[in-house]
Amino acid sequence: MTETKTATEVKPATEVKTVSLLETARLLLAVIGAVLLLLLIVASYRFYRLSPQSLYEQAYVEYKLTQEGDYLLGATPVEKAYRAGLYDSVVKESKKKQGFTDQDYLLIGLAHMHRKDFSAAIEPLRLVNLWNESDFKQEGEFYLSLAYLRNKDYDKSLELMERIRRAPEHTYHDQITDKLIRNVRILKWR
Repeated sequence: MTETKTATEVKPATEVKTVSLLETARLLLAVIGAVLLLLLIVASYRFYRLSPQSLYEQAYVEYKLTQEGDYLLGATPVEKAYRAGLYDSVVKESKKKQGFTDQDYLLIGLAHMHRKDFSAAIEPLRLVNLWNESDFKQEGEFYLSLAYLRNKDYDKSLELMERIRRAPEHTYHDQITDKLIRNVRILKWR
């Protein structure tokens, strides 16, 4: 026996399901909530991953000594040791406390930075910045800001970084970005 269906019993192959406004609003809120949660997770990851070391590594550029002719003839013992990459010898020379040039103070500070002794780097780099007429003032400011950053002295680091950023003619203006300054502020608040 075969059963026959009447026209009233047959359902169309495609049904149009009407979605109410309330269901659409719920779906939209769920999507917005998921996106906000994802953004919060990403922001939290960046916040907790942020460190003085990572910012230092982003901003740091190796200092290049100029080489003019027979540069070693007039070079100080500090410069000779620094050129040779003998940072321990540079630090040893600095203990003699004899009349150093501004470049010597800069190189002594950089030698301490190469040795990861950032607190010891601060004083010689600060001495470079004592006199406005120093040929190494801009280098001293830049590396001093990084030494303060690694030493977690964010206020002093920010002061120097903002000064460098406000001076488009500064040699290291492009190294100190608005993003770097913003991230140092975040570290300060943390």
